[in-house]
Amino acid sequence: MERALKKAGDNRSALESVLRHYEETGDSMGLSCAQWLIANMSGKGTADYSAGTLKASSDLKTITADYLIDNIDLALEARRRFPWCQTLTEKVFRRTILPYRLQAERLEPWRRYYLEKYGPEADSLAAKGATIEEVVFYFNTHHQKRYIHEMDTVEGDMPYTQIEATGGGTCEHLALNACQSLRAIGVALNLDRLPFHGRVNGGHAYNSFYTEQGALIYFSPYERDPERRQWVAPQVRRVVFDRPGLYEVVTEEYYPTADVELDVENLSVATFNRGRLKKISDGKNIEGKSLFQNLSQSLLYFPIDSNGKAAAGVAPFILGASGEPQFILDPSTTDSIRIDGISLYDVKRRLTLGRGNSYALMGWRGGWKPLAWAMSRDSLTLDFGQVPDYHLFLIVGPSSIEQMQRPFIVHPDGSYEFF
Repeated sequence: MERALKKAGDNRSALESVLRHYEETGDSMGLSCAQWLIANMSGKGTADYSAGTLKASSDLKTITADYLIDNIDLALEARRRFPWCQTLTEKVFRRTILPYRLQAERLEPWRRYYLEKYGPEADSLAAKGATIEEVVFYFNTHHQKRYIHEMDTVEGDMPYTQIEATGGGTCEHLALNACQSLRAIGVALNLDRLPFHGRVNGGHAYNSFYTEQGALIYFSPYERDPERRQWVAPQVRRVVFDRPGLYEVVTEEYYPTADVELDVENLSVATFNRGRLKKISDGKNIEGKSLFQNLSQSLLYFPIDSNGKAAAGVAPFILGASGEPQFILDPSTTDSIRIDGISLYDVKRRLTLGRGNSYALMGWRGGWKPLAWAMSRDSLTLDFGQVPDYHLFLIVGPSSIEQMQRPFIVHPDGSYEFF
């Protein structure tokens, strides 16, 4: 905490006044909360794009005493008032209910707004003995906000006033706002971010919580596209206040995972997303090797070097259900395979292919290499015929969606599996 106070500069007096406030009122719990928040405040701040340009500010240097005290007092009120908050461990309370922010949203009095708005309904649910799951899905159902695709042009994290004014936002905006609204009434709701999906393009944000029995339940914010819970991502990052970078990796809580050790040091692993390799995580160097922990199973991974390029001499691999990596070996110069009747997709939707458009079949060997070209005869499928067996393939077409297709392999029975 002392290191944080030194970084606060001229705002140190405001932070110290918060500590004095709780010392003078004899509120030991409030003092402990203030100390914890200040000690973990380094690196937290606002990235405000509302004026059209980025205006960044550090919480240590700008947060006011009144704002911090109000947030602490209201968090402790939720602790006393709602039974599902009373049962939280001190660690969980501090990491979920107590923080005054989640990411880099503009600081606004969200906690007071949602406590006043939803508090009476929460009191009624508490009086009826509602479980935490019943509370979460009551508010998730009765106070829904809309997914608004056009809001993906909004830069930065939206504050609650903007969400309330627009009635919604992207999945990331909605998941953040769901945390604000439910944490205000003492619900330990998490914001879990998936930077990249594993078998479809893009990423997502989920909300999650633990039942009284300790089971994890996760869901799309306001239950947008519930089938998204069937998708697998290579990594899940939970937003937490007391971690550098504001997150910790919780992939193993979502999916079956396994550790993978590669015989080259200084490697990272990437997934293929939106037509490019996207880094997931760095390996731990152990005796000349790279160790990757808790990688999701059933997905395709690409080892990459420090420049983000495919690592020389290290093959991509599929991490199977056995937990063992199945390396995609370099193609031979003589083997061939037939690729006919294959379609392109936008997630689940089968794409209509342009007549007269040429589509390239690529094979992987340290990078994507063109193997053959074809035009569709029926606007739905492509026939490339007999081609060199490169073991891992990709089709690229002229439109933006067609340039973001998923890699695929060909099974011995001739079926195609996309990754």
